[in-house]
Formats: sequence, C-alpha cells, structure tokens
Amino acid sequence: MLNAGGWPSAAARRDVDLFCYVSDADAWFAEVGDRGRLIEGLHDTFYGMREFTISDPNGFWLTFASEEKPG
Repeated sequence: MLNAGGWPSAAARRDVDLFCYVSDADAWFAEVGDRGRLIEGLHDTFYGMREFTISDPNGFWLTFASEEKPG
C-alpha cells in the first residue's frame, strides 16, 4: 500500500509514481503488462533504459525499467 488515509480521486493520475528497477523489463512486461491500464508501452529511452508504465486500480503509475541490452 502506497498511501494510507487520503481521499478518493477521479483524476487520471495520482500524486505518487513508483519507479521499479528490474533485471529484465521485457520479462516483466510479459508478466504484468496486462494487469493494469497501459500508460506507456515497452520502449527504449534516450537515457539508456528499457521501460513501460502501467496504472494500478487506484490511479498510481508504476514504471518498470531495466538497462537496455546492447545490440
């Protein structure tokens, strides 16, 4: 649980995002990519990470990222 108390919100995005560094973003995407609303699909970033973002049922954004694989 990321937030105790608080209040309900209909906003598209909540105030806290969680960035999870994982060993293999592709494997995590295959495992959890369909368990939340997809915000940003699996992609390579300009800063050398491979990542994707989903929204959980409470509207929190969860980003899963790993270092890009060379090649």
